[in-house]
Amino acid sequence: MSVTFAAASGSPAPTNQWRKNGTNILGATSGTYTITSVAAGDAASYTVVATNTAGSATSNGAVLAVKTAPSITLQPANQTVAVGQNATFTVAGSGNPAPTYQWQSSLDSGTTWNNLSNSNTYSGVTTVSLLVTSPIAGMNGYQFRCSVTNSVGSVVSSAAVLSVNVPPSNVQLGIQIN
Repeated sequence: MSVTFAAASGSPAPTNQWRKNGTNILGATSGTYTITSVAAGDAASYTVVATNTAGSATSNGAVLAVKTAPSITLQPANQTVAVGQNATFTVAGSGNPAPTYQWQSSLDSGTTWNNLSNSNTYSGVTTVSLLVTSPIAGMNGYQFRCSVTNSVGSVVSSAAVLSVNVPPSNVQLGIQIN
């Protein structure tokens, strides 16, 4: 994708100096300024200083906002907890505009995924941190991932596994007499 900025004219015809965030752009002195392959680093405020024998004038800034697809910058990690001990999964994403988050779970080793809703068991399902409150033994092996979305696209994190340890119960003591 390319973008072109155009300067106003004057009489006598002005010379132009294009600026990015107030700093002159080397060699950018024509009546237009074109960025042929817009990248994230091109996001800025662009102005032009037009000068002729009558003086000089600086344009208002034209803000170039560059939208970028979301990406995962921190993957969620596996969690091991004891029965009833809370577990927290965390993800981080970037993108422009800022992404939204939706946590999902799989009960069948990642074959199917379902969006989570806030409940007594889950909170923070649309934030960077998912809290699993007081997991039970039956949740051992559940997988969690997060869908990170903005208007440009969507990406899904890797899956993290919840391991729920169960303390021993009904311990039998055996006595051997020799």
